[in-house]
Amino acid sequence: MDEETKELGAHPAEGDFEAFVIGALEGDDEVRFEAHVIGCAGCAARLREEAVLEERIYAVAAEPGAALAEVRPLPKKPHDRRPMMIAMAGVIAVAAALALVLLKRPPAQEAKAPELVPSPRPSAIPAVVCDSLMDQTACIERAHRHGLYVKYPSGAGAPPIGGASTVGPSSSPFPISQRRD
Repeated sequence: MDEETKELGAHPAEGDFEAFVIGALEGDDEVRFEAHVIGCAGCAARLREEAVLEERIYAVAAEPGAALAEVRPLPKKPHDRRPMMIAMAGVIAVAAALALVLLKRPPAQEAKAPELVPSPRPSAIPAVVCDSLMDQTACIERAHRHGLYVKYPSGAGAPPIGGASTVGPSSSPFPISQRRD
């Protein structure tokens, strides 16, 4: 060990010079480094070299390159037709499936509406309503002679006064006129 090293301590590590130049050394490390460099001519020369090197690096980084002066546009990117082709393939597949379903289906038989057959209109049933209980026997005999249906007045309201009558579907009274066969 030389005399200078004994007085100033060990020389700083290689990375300490760069760290000092960029301001990365802190606290006691920075104080020890400065104290050593002030007293050691070799380390002071090395620190000057690192400082000059740092200035050159910043100068080169700050200058735009000749190639950067001319800005070239990016080459045109060919259109990606993949999504459109996939969509078209999907449409074609759906159309083909629909065509197969329609062609394979048996011909539709025409659905016929049920035939409406007019039902015979109910005709008026000749009926007789007897006026009172006392005349019922005579009324029934007279109705049978004429071929009429006998209807008793219970629950049908008051029977018409003055003889028997026939009752049609609309409950309209018709006078007894003749026997129907």
